[in-house]
Amino acid sequence: MTANCRAVRRAARDGAARDQPACSATCRRRVLSAARRARGSPRRFEEEGIDPGVEARAVAAKRARQLAGLPVPVRKRRLLAFLVRRGYGGPQLRELVEELCG
Repeated sequence: MTANCRAVRRAARDGAARDQPACSATCRRRVLSAARRARGSPRRFEEEGIDPGVEARAVAAKRARQLAGLPVPVRKRRLLAFLVRRGYGGPQLRELVEELCG
């Protein structure tokens, strides 16, 4: 790991990773992605006493309503990608997407 990459990790921890021009784009994307997952991760919901299944359903339902005008395959693909980017996963995720996009 380069010194620049360490600097970006430190900046991400402090919430300023977007302001780090010194690191490569790949390193910056990886660090920002990890920071996003940590902010809204289902594990964090469990620690706070929130059921991640209920939370995933609420988030997915809202996004499915926003994607309602799209063709079904596009809607499914985008909804699944949206949920994965937010840290949701598992076999029940596909079932949820199928149920909502139908």
